[in-house]
Amino acid sequence: MTTEKELLELMISIYENDHHQDLSKLKEYAFKRIDCCPRKKEKTFCSSCPIHCYKKIYREQIREVTQERECYLNTLS
Repeated sequence: MTTEKELLELMISIYENDHHQDLSKLKEYAFKRIDCCPRKKEKTFCSSCPIHCYKKIYREQIREVTQERECYLNTLS
C-alpha cells in the first residue's frame, strides 16, 4: 500500500518536472504536517481530515499540485 508521503512525493515530483519549479519547501512542510498529525491513525489522507492544519499559502500550493496530479494519475489507471 502506498503511504501518504510516497504519493505526495510522487505528485510533487511530477509537478516540479512539468512546471520547472522547486517545491522542496512545500514537500518538507507537508511531511512535517503528516508526521505531527494528531489524527494520522484515524484518517488516510490530509484531504479527508476534518482538521486543516496547513497554513493558507501551503494549502493553496498543495491543492494545486494534488488536483493536477490526480487528473494525471487517473489517466494511467
